[in-house]
Amino acid sequence: MRVYNPTPSHYEGYYNVPVDNIIEDVFMRSSQHSTFIQAADFVAHTLYRKEFPKGSLKKFGLDKIFDELEPILLKKASRSDPLGIVRK
Repeated sequence: MRVYNPTPSHYEGYYNVPVDNIIEDVFMRSSQHSTFIQAADFVAHTLYRKEFPKGSLKKFGLDKIFDELEPILLKKASRSDPLGIVRK
């Protein structure tokens, strides 16, 4: 995925169409074939391990990985949570 996306023109040459929206396929597939599902699973699992740390994984710092994602979190998603986490 790049900002420069040369697309063939019907008239002549190419023109740039930057990618600004990504839509996943609507049919079911294994998560090993979907980068988006893998990314969502990663974020969800790191949040789970932050809130429910497992002793055997603390030595690897797995309970701190979610904190590294703070700069890219959409904090507007929830006004009641400082990290924007939507809870029940």
